[in-house]
Amino acid sequence: MVSNTGKRATATSVVGICSAIMMLGAGPAEAAIRPGVTTTAEIRNSSNEIKTSLVGLDTRGRDGCASSALFTAQVRWHLGKVTASSIEIKSFDLEAKGLRKTAIQGMSVSNGAHAGVWRTTWRPAPYEPSGWNKRNYVINKNVSTNASKPIQLNVNFNMTQARSGEPVACYGQSNFLFQLKPGRYTTND
Repeated sequence: MVSNTGKRATATSVVGICSAIMMLGAGPAEAAIRPGVTTTAEIRNSSNEIKTSLVGLDTRGRDGCASSALFTAQVRWHLGKVTASSIEIKSFDLEAKGLRKTAIQGMSVSNGAHAGVWRTTWRPAPYEPSGWNKRNYVINKNVSTNASKPIQLNVNFNMTQARSGEPVACYGQSNFLFQLKPGRYTTND
């Protein structure tokens, strides 16, 4: 790149300008939290721990929603042997954080063919808005899957209403989807 004075711009200044443009242009749509994530587990014979990306439901920007209309979660998978056709799931930690009381209403794991392999019943103890809450769930199953048909962990929850008259779009029942598949490297999509 050549400026009007004939001096070349340095790579550092170009990166700095591009970064500034990206930060100025990043609005709420670009920064939105997604309700699901796909994680690829590296194919290996030994135990492995993988933490997913953060997922969430954030309705704080909607008309009439309270500033507490937020619930986020991530999963730490505790895995055994991972092959191209199956993943041994020892357990997982569900780490959740919300700005209001939220009840986890049940979770289920299904294999790559969408057949159920594990589930919980409704859990009456809600996640309280007091920072990160972490709970471990033991599965101890070898679950069939492949790169094109991931294992699915579905987390159903109910976020409570903040105040009378708050619009229905601000609270209520929803779910997060955590997908897990085997691959060459460990990644979060």
